[in-house]
Amino acid sequence: MPKIISACETLELLKEGVRPFVKGLHSCVGKEYVEFTRELKLLGKVECYMQDILDCMRGSLKDIAVRSIKKFAEIDKYDWIC
Repeated sequence: MPKIISACETLELLKEGVRPFVKGLHSCVGKEYVEFTRELKLLGKVECYMQDILDCMRGSLKDIAVRSIKKFAEIDKYDWIC
C-alpha cells in the first residue's frame, strides 16, 4: 500500500458543498488515471479517508476489469485492445 500512496500524484475532485468528492486518481508514473466507479466524499480525518480512497480505487479497478472481460466476449479482439 505505501507504493500506491507514493505513486498517487493528484486526486480529481468534484467540489460540491463543504467537502469535495473524489472522482478519480492520477498517478505520478506515466499518464495513468483510475476513474472511480462511484464518487467518494472526503469525510473525517485524512488518515481515514486515505483508506477509503484505497478501498474505492480497488473496487473501481475490480469493476473496470469485470466490464472489460464482458466486452472482450462481445467485440473483436483488436478493437478490445485498442
